[in-house]
Amino acid sequence: MFSNLRILYVGPLFAGSTALHRMNALRDLDCFVSAIDTTLPFTRFGESGKINKCKRFFLSRTNNLLDWKCVHSRILNAARAEKWDILWIDKGQGLKPEILTDFRKLQPSAKLVNYSPDDMFNPANQTDRYLSALDIYDLFVTTKSYNIAEFREAGVQDVFFVGNAYEPSIHKPFRLLEEEREQWRSDVVFVGAVEADRLRSLEFLAQQKISLGLYGGGKAWQSLSELYANVRSNCEFIADQSYSKVLCASSIALGFLRKQNRDLQTTRSIEIPACGVFMLAERTDEHLALFDEGKEAEFFSSDEELWEKIRFYLKNVDKREAIARAGRRRCLQSGYSNAERLRLVLEYLV
Repeated sequence: MFSNLRILYVGPLFAGSTALHRMNALRDLDCFVSAIDTTLPFTRFGESGKINKCKRFFLSRTNNLLDWKCVHSRILNAARAEKWDILWIDKGQGLKPEILTDFRKLQPSAKLVNYSPDDMFNPANQTDRYLSALDIYDLFVTTKSYNIAEFREAGVQDVFFVGNAYEPSIHKPFRLLEEEREQWRSDVVFVGAVEADRLRSLEFLAQQKISLGLYGGGKAWQSLSELYANVRSNCEFIADQSYSKVLCASSIALGFLRKQNRDLQTTRSIEIPACGVFMLAERTDEHLALFDEGKEAEFFSSDEELWEKIRFYLKNVDKREAIARAGRRRCLQSGYSNAERLRLVLEYLV
């Protein structure tokens, strides 16, 4: 259906990036996709080098992000060399608005699409360049339902809401080697960054003496593992198959939401069930629409309910595993994969 669609894809394509998953999904949909990687050498998961976080923030807010990979010139060179149907920008906070304008002059029939998995009306996710380009794009794609009205109020041309997604080649059940299971085994696991409410809830769980695995949270998770012998931590970014295997080695995977981003669902909300792992996530209307409570996933609204459900499902293995299997079936049957999600976007666009 999309075999004639030519897409110039611009985004951070480091290993483990969901932007990379989306690019591959567009190729799975039979689109011709040419990629320009915007991964910066000082990003947390970048290729090399480090930079002070305060300096990075200053550079982004003052429009002084350096074009490390000649992204701007590569976009315009591609526009001069070939015909494109879509210029797909993943977030693009560092992209100069005039590059988009020049691209449109060179490719007047192409659609300019901006996709973001983050809350782009959280000031921490914005830059002056991003805000200056709002009226240039033909379509903004967001996974945040509350951003729809905010985009429209900001005067953008069109907005499309799409749910979060999983990557089938990565987020799936894994048969673990015994050494892998021993390395990552835990009663309860959480993979994600530190936030104050998460830290409070996880320390509460650590005090209950269950086996708790924490990944990706830096020194805060490490501090918990130093305080509690039943807590295992890994400060490093964990992604792709290692991420899925960590989930598969655990009995219960937690789905905390990022309050700073006003999250009602995240990629984790889909990736955990897609791995065939029992998910216990914060209760929201969007979570309840994605999975039937008590049948395809479980949810909580307080630390007390969280602990009550952990205790119950650690004891009731058959019920827990049945819910985990049903959650994966829901992901498959309801089309929660990247390809199926992006198929909706392309159908809307073209």
